[in-house]
Amino acid sequence: MGVKLNKINKKLAFLCFVPDAGHIIPLIRNAKLAMDEGFEIKFYVPIEAKPLFNGVEFPVHYLLPVLSDNEHLILASICNASVTYRELFLKYKFRTYRNIPLMYNVYNQIDIIKDQVKDFDPIFIFADDLLLSLAYEYVSSYCNVPLVLHNAFGSNVACQIDNKGNTTYPWADFFHRSQLKLLVQAAKLTNPIQEKWLRLTNKSAWKRQINQRRTLNQSNQKYKKYISMHPTHVSHITTGLGIIEKEFLSHKVNVCQDIKLYPSMPPLQSEKLPVDINEWLEKDVKRNVLYVCFGTMITPPGKLANILRLLAEELDIRILWASKRSPIEQSSSSLGDDYFLWKKWVPQTSILAHKSVIGFLTHAGGGSIQEAIWYGKPVLCMPKLWDQPYNAWMTENLGCGINLYNQKITKSKLERVLHELLIERKLDADTQKLQKIVKQRSKAFDFGMLIADIASID
Repeated sequence: MGVKLNKINKKLAFLCFVPDAGHIIPLIRNAKLAMDEGFEIKFYVPIEAKPLFNGVEFPVHYLLPVLSDNEHLILASICNASVTYRELFLKYKFRTYRNIPLMYNVYNQIDIIKDQVKDFDPIFIFADDLLLSLAYEYVSSYCNVPLVLHNAFGSNVACQIDNKGNTTYPWADFFHRSQLKLLVQAAKLTNPIQEKWLRLTNKSAWKRQINQRRTLNQSNQKYKKYISMHPTHVSHITTGLGIIEKEFLSHKVNVCQDIKLYPSMPPLQSEKLPVDINEWLEKDVKRNVLYVCFGTMITPPGKLANILRLLAEELDIRILWASKRSPIEQSSSSLGDDYFLWKKWVPQTSILAHKSVIGFLTHAGGGSIQEAIWYGKPVLCMPKLWDQPYNAWMTENLGCGINLYNQKITKSKLERVLHELLIERKLDADTQKLQKIVKQRSKAFDFGMLIADIASID
């Protein structure tokens, strides 16, 4: 049977206990649209996510910290390692030193959180469909309200598996696909070795891990038992480009059957451009600009910035680079602000909306790809991990991107693709055609209809 809606109560609770922009921002987009349609919103997130809510109009309840002190180092190491080292060793490290402590810290607060959410009295709970879905279902069951789990990727990447449950890697060639499958199997052998090594070299850390895992297992059993006695309605959705993939790439990808696909949400409007950046963009409009950003964790290939600086002068283009640290080696000679501008932070959507910005060099994170297409800017993708290789492959197949996954970056190769992207502008027409389709789908979307749609699902 479908869900019975309370037509008077229009409260929605949004939960995301992983304080990561890639998973929280899609929920904020949904919440913003819901609020515009008259719903009352309240978020429940860890305190580490507070910077993401600057300027947000709805109330936010902050949990106690959930991340370990070396969170940044752990993420940076896994993001920037080779494929082989990452699969064999760092995924264990990521799970052991990042995911397990995070879940442990969240579980210690669940009993308080569930009471706070129940006091808010929402008609639905929206949550991120990553890592902690059982905890979200437990809270929903306790509050006796339906749960909507939102897949942050926004695509069909989670469904690229065969009938044996193995990832199919549609973005990789035969050799690389075979390598990835082999590494997954090899990791099953290295994980127990790493466990023993931890016990020998750091017994206190090993004991802490054992205690945390024991607590998590006990809590999971408790949650499952409660849910079985008080079942709640759970729906799986995603908002993003998955619905576009279904329309244009269904012959190349496995379209998700268990995840309801909805259109992309309008990007969150960032701040106005700082005066100095706006002046730099406006002062030489004849030279096309390439915007470069790899997110907060990815370190781009070595000497990439130096190559781009040289190419900027040779191709008579400009580079706007955003990253926490300067990408230019100290020994490099300067090309000057006319060709290359580095900033620690920029308002990304405002940058992509600017007429001088013609292309976007990105790590192909889901949010960045959606924003680029929304503003009609073709992408040059250098993906690393998670959903990034899939996103890069998808943009290439949709005609709005160039995919450099697993390729050696050379000056001649970059010169060729930048010429296509910024000088010949070969991808502009297809990108703008896709932009129009995405905006049409989004304009036809109504959040109230989404609620009614989910409520009607058997």
